[in-house]
Amino acid sequence: MIFLSIKRLFLIITPVFFASTLLVDYAIAQLSVEEIVVTARKREENLQDVPLSITALSAEDISRKGITDLESVARLTAGLSYEDLSSTFNGVLTIRGLAQAEVQSRTQNVAVFVDGLYIPRNYSIDMGITDFERIEVVKGPQSALFGNNAFAGAVNYVSIKPSLSDFEANAELTFGSAGRLDYKFALGGPIVENVFAIRGSYASTEFDGNRKNNFPNVTKELEKTGGYDREAFNIGVILSPMENLTIDASFKKVERSEEVRPGYTVSGNRPEIRLNCGPVTPNTNGNPAFYCGEFPNSAAPFQSSLSTRPSGDLFAPQPGSDTESDIYRIGLNYDIDDDWSFSYSFGKVDAQGQEITHLTDEPQGFGVSTSQKEGGINDFESHEARVAYNPSEGAVSAEIGYYSAKQQDDFAFQLGLVFGFLGPVVINDPTTSILDMTSFFIPLRNFRVNEDTDAIFGNITYKVADNIRFTAEARNSWVDVTFLDNIAQLGEQSDDYNNFTPRITFEYDYNEDSLLYASIARGVKAGGFNGFLAGPVTLLASEQTFSEEKNWTYEIGSKNTFADGRFVFNAAAYYVDWSSAQVQSLPSNF
Repeated sequence: MIFLSIKRLFLIITPVFFASTLLVDYAIAQLSVEEIVVTARKREENLQDVPLSITALSAEDISRKGITDLESVARLTAGLSYEDLSSTFNGVLTIRGLAQAEVQSRTQNVAVFVDGLYIPRNYSIDMGITDFERIEVVKGPQSALFGNNAFAGAVNYVSIKPSLSDFEANAELTFGSAGRLDYKFALGGPIVENVFAIRGSYASTEFDGNRKNNFPNVTKELEKTGGYDREAFNIGVILSPMENLTIDASFKKVERSEEVRPGYTVSGNRPEIRLNCGPVTPNTNGNPAFYCGEFPNSAAPFQSSLSTRPSGDLFAPQPGSDTESDIYRIGLNYDIDDDWSFSYSFGKVDAQGQEITHLTDEPQGFGVSTSQKEGGINDFESHEARVAYNPSEGAVSAEIGYYSAKQQDDFAFQLGLVFGFLGPVVINDPTTSILDMTSFFIPLRNFRVNEDTDAIFGNITYKVADNIRFTAEARNSWVDVTFLDNIAQLGEQSDDYNNFTPRITFEYDYNEDSLLYASIARGVKAGGFNGFLAGPVTLLASEQTFSEEKNWTYEIGSKNTFADGRFVFNAAAYYVDWSSAQVQSLPSNF
């Protein structure tokens, strides 16, 4: 078990050529006559008029279908999956199978936004039960429009804004077995009608878990696994001092405390564990070292005659993960005249979190196993300005914009040894702060990254006829990165990236209720650093950095509405040419 854990020290990220895929996804829905409005292209549009594959979950969907986290969103979205791993700290979104190989990557293959503000780091992306009007899942690379590593797609949370004209109040209560208790309420309305309004909300959800923990002698509160305690607070204001000017601002705080997820651990280098394929190693009493096939729901099939391990889920008392995200945003929209408009937004994300976990396959003790701690602090802010030309008549509409962002990302990941022969295994938090690793003395990663991004972007649409349109979008980004390996303590490394991400789209309205479209888009995910060291190995200079990940996606689709909007059928076929995938591998000098 120790050998397997320490071996993780030597993994680095290497770009390799990856495969291409051709797949089809579709959606069928029965809807009300009311249209669904989305902002997937940074402007309000009818969902059925947007030449993109999008799933939009409304506030009614969120309430009626019991959506409380990204796992709930993924269950209701074709082509989207979410894996929160042991305790959500390294939650990973995947769209159309473009999965990332490194769950601890600073950037994900699917970018997440709140009201258009990029949310860095995977421990902050699950907004849970915050006060949202809509959750939009946009499939396919969105780097031209969103930038910020929308490599495989994007998830955009859209907040409910205060109403300038109507007073609003609502509350919900959900309770169930295993300590399930959800409650949320919101209150808002005009302070000065049509000029100034405010809205606030609070939500909480608790769950004790529903899978029995068979670890010996656990206390009553640890008899189940997979519980959580989550809170979200939101306040927003909107000001409209004149008819053509709107200013809005908001603050959100999301706090999450997560227990480890139900599961069990098996290790192929123990004679007590019976696996079913692969080579036979000397220390396994003739048992194969690997497992082939679908994993069973219980650990019982793995137990040899030497095992004294209880069956089922086994988790020693341990902290799990705790995260906190503070999100600030200010937006301005100004209609210059009937054809021209200007918008600006500022956003800031202060996030931090830690996870302390212990996974063992021998709870009775008499062995040595490992615990681990991951801790991160992330400060991010961005500015974006856009000028749009959108005449009510005419063949051409266009938009141009500028984006800048700064980010400081601190991260540490280390192991500690647990000696079972010293007594019952109980994992506490002996550290004093998120980045304190004094009791976890086997370093895996410990770094600081500073990143500056500048980008210009734009799009132009040309209407060939009333029912035929061509759109060209593009973004050019300049990213400067410095990396400090706190383990090696050899000074900063630096690199810069310059990438161009276009999208070309053709649209044809077959009739007023049917849209055909075709698009070509490029997605880019940022490169980065492996550092000077990977465990005890000093990396070659060529392996201390890794390059950007890229894909070209070719898509054709159709959107169709029938029976006065009560029935919808959408379908898309896409081909992904994926290259320079970032994967884990051993250093060449290992």
